[in-house]
Order: sequence, then C-alpha cells, then structure tokens
Amino acid sequence: MNMSYSSRQEYLNVQRSRYAKASSRQEKSRIIDEAVSTLGYHRKHVTRELNRSFAKREIRSSLYTTILSPLRENLKDLLVGLICHFGCYFCPLMKLLSDFLLSCLCFEVVS
Repeated sequence: MNMSYSSRQEYLNVQRSRYAKASSRQEKSRIIDEAVSTLGYHRKHVTRELNRSFAKREIRSSLYTTILSPLRENLKDLLVGLICHFGCYFCPLMKLLSDFLLSCLCFEVVS
C-alpha cells in the first residue's frame, strides 16, 4: 500500500494490458483481486482503472488540429472581411464588435 503514485500507475499499466488480454471472466476476476490486494483500492475503482483507455485524448487533440484550428483561421478572415465591407456603415458598432470577437479568439486587433 505504501507505493508512490508513479509506481501505482506503472503497476496499473501492466495489469491493464494483462486484463485486456484475459479471455475468461475468472481470469479477469483474479487480476482484479490481485490489484485490489496490492493497491488497497476498492474493487469498483480497480475495475474502472483497468478498463480505462487513453486513446480518447489523442482523438481530442487531433480533432482540434484538424477542425478547430482551421475554423478559427477562417473565422478571423471572415471577420476582417466583414469589418472592411461594413465598417463604413456601422463604424462604432463594428469596432466594438470586432474588438470583442477578436479578443475572444485570442487574435491581435489590427487597427
């Protein structure tokens, strides 16, 4: 029970691969029992930890790079075009709106 956090994570990673390869319910139950006795965790927590997959985080980062980043760039171009086109008609309103939107998107305001 006196294991460091990194040691527990390393142990769980080894058990996670064993658990994924286990074919029978008895074998999986034995792996869970071993982890419960070694770590001192509750059985339900060990089961959740062994079933956890880390592939979702990679999907989120690739989602941002493939979809959201180009969308932000296109939105920036759209805002600049709208400001140039409608700026003369609604100058005070467009200036406030553009400053607000560009600051929300973390872009520098070009005057």
